[in-house]
Amino acid sequence: MKPLKKQEQNAAFSIVLIKLLQGFITSDEKKYWEPLLIYQETVRDYFATLGLSLHLSMDDGYAFLKQGALKQDDASAQDQQIGEALEEAADETDETTDTQMPTLVRRMPLSFDVSLLCILLREALEQFDSKVSDDHRLVLHRFDIYDLLKLFYEEKTDETKQFKKFDTLINRVAELGFLKELKGNQNSFEVRRIIKAQFDAEKLSEIKAQMILEIEGV
Repeated sequence: MKPLKKQEQNAAFSIVLIKLLQGFITSDEKKYWEPLLIYQETVRDYFATLGLSLHLSMDDGYAFLKQGALKQDDASAQDQQIGEALEEAADETDETTDTQMPTLVRRMPLSFDVSLLCILLREALEQFDSKVSDDHRLVLHRFDIYDLLKLFYEEKTDETKQFKKFDTLINRVAELGFLKELKGNQNSFEVRRIIKAQFDAEKLSEIKAQMILEIEGV
């Protein structure tokens, strides 16, 4: 790999910081993953000052930030520190024309239906991993996902309308980064392994049981 110039190093480091503050990085996002591996320890140290810890899985190919325990004084200053960090990151890349800075966005709460699909996909991945397989990727056909969802929804006489609703959920989960549409095949999706980190396996059964009760109106 060609050595980066100082300005390019600053830009690469900065976009990794902001991307992690946005959510997560996966190994297929080369623009972020490669500099993350290069600056891994520096990134860890940097976020530690903000009360955040970097969780990186080389096996599953993802990285994300986790909130650490902060003292009250540290917590009150955290928002200001993050703001300063983003301002510094933007300043470092003002003169760089080839690198686009991602925009920091707030995380939006998930709807009940989207949460349900995420839980079902997380459970499917857990079942997939429990089996001996040479394939590291779980790929589901669109109709496989329909079948997962239909168990939790009343049967509709208008199946087309129901499938449109399911497609909306699939698209939303794909936008969140938990599903990845395979190139050249709009009906096949890879369940991305970052979903394991975002939905704790220990709480899967509890959350699913609560969702069943809500669906049944108990």
